[in-house]
Amino acid sequence: HLLQLQDAFNKACETAKTEAKQKMAKIPEADKEAQQAVLIEQKKKLEEALATLKTAVRESTKNTMHKLEGIVMQKEVSEISRIEMEIEKLAPSVEQLHKQEQKQ
Repeated sequence: HLLQLQDAFNKACETAKTEAKQKMAKIPEADKEAQQAVLIEQKKKLEEALATLKTAVRESTKNTMHKLEGIVMQKEVSEISRIEMEIEKLAPSVEQLHKQEQKQ
């Protein structure tokens, strides 16, 4: 999923760069205001692409953490069940030892 996000981000950056180059080619060198406007527009598009990427990465990270927490919880529950089963197996032996101690 992250590779898809990276590809989309790279494509958005390349598109912004290509569009800016095409627009700059049509603007006379002396028209600094128009050139600056193109660069400002390009910067805005790049910032939007970056914001989109950051949001998507944040969501992906949040979802991954949630899944990992679920996995850890399952492992903990499984381990607790295993320990409880061992305790149940040992309980009769412990009771016998306790009875023997009481007899003495």
